[in-house]
Amino acid sequence: MNIVPILLKLAKETAQPVRLWMLYSLYISMEAAGTAFAPFMKDALRLATAHLLADFFEAPLVLWVVSELTHAAAIILHKNDTAECEGREDHLLSGIWKVIQQIQHVQHGGNAFATVRAEAVCLNTAPYLSRLIPADNLLKLAAKKLCGDESGSQVCAVRTFASQCLCQLANSGADLWPGFAQDVFCLFSHCLIHHIHRSVNRSWGCLWLFDAVC
Repeated sequence: MNIVPILLKLAKETAQPVRLWMLYSLYISMEAAGTAFAPFMKDALRLATAHLLADFFEAPLVLWVVSELTHAAAIILHKNDTAECEGREDHLLSGIWKVIQQIQHVQHGGNAFATVRAEAVCLNTAPYLSRLIPADNLLKLAAKKLCGDESGSQVCAVRTFASQCLCQLANSGADLWPGFAQDVFCLFSHCLIHHIHRSVNRSWGCLWLFDAVC
């Protein structure tokens, strides 16, 4: 953990690739340290917030790394709901996630890996935020990705993560909105029947979701 204070000293670094690797190193440190990272969490999330807001979606690779960092932080705070964290971390985490959830990969756009991965990781993070963000907001985001209209995602990986997100939320015991199961069955039918020929992985995601609500 001795490396973390050194990384935090680079907080104002905006030159690439130093900036990207500094943020990525913080993410790897979170992954490696787990709950032991808690004392540094507030400063790390403040740093992530500053870099996220500095570019306003002009740096897709930074968005991707910040989304990975957010996912790691969400898991740590989910496991470590103790006095070590003061509550400010939760506010910072939910604030970052609310910005990241606006990411949507545009077909034929640049940096496809970064935007698709950021969108998928955002969905993967959602189940760990059920104590911070209303469950219906999390569910609606995942369901929106599976819609067949223009608001839905056309990326197989994103749709698969959306299915897994709904499955995890259904299994989490979160306070789901009335009629959730009926809505899920409609989504399941749409995705499985109309898109099964396009993606085996997507179909597996739908099957996991179907099993969760049965």
